[in-house]
Amino acid sequence: MFLEKVSHILKSHVRPEIKISYSLLTNIMSCKLCNQMLNNAVITDCGHSFCDKCINFHLTINRNKKQCPICHKAISLYKIFPNFAIRKTKGKIKLINIYIINRVIREVYWR
Repeated sequence: MFLEKVSHILKSHVRPEIKISYSLLTNIMSCKLCNQMLNNAVITDCGHSFCDKCINFHLTINRNKKQCPICHKAISLYKIFPNFAIRKTKGKIKLINIYIINRVIREVYWR
């Protein structure tokens, strides 16, 4: 919800380089299954990150065809590991969001 609000403001009022930075950040930090910020991030052996619950649910409902939802490489629950880099970064994301919001406010109100 927060990401959607900031994204809307960015689309309409902010310089392109800030849009690109925020877009990259949200792309890296979001689960491709639920489109939300990664929660208990895990990484597959093919290198894609998902929420722990999302990928477990995906593999559970697709018992006969256990593939990565992105690259379709065969994966299993035994080849999914905690993504500590994302988990550590998520704690810092709030500071980045505050910085971006301050930049958005400056862009919108101080033009």
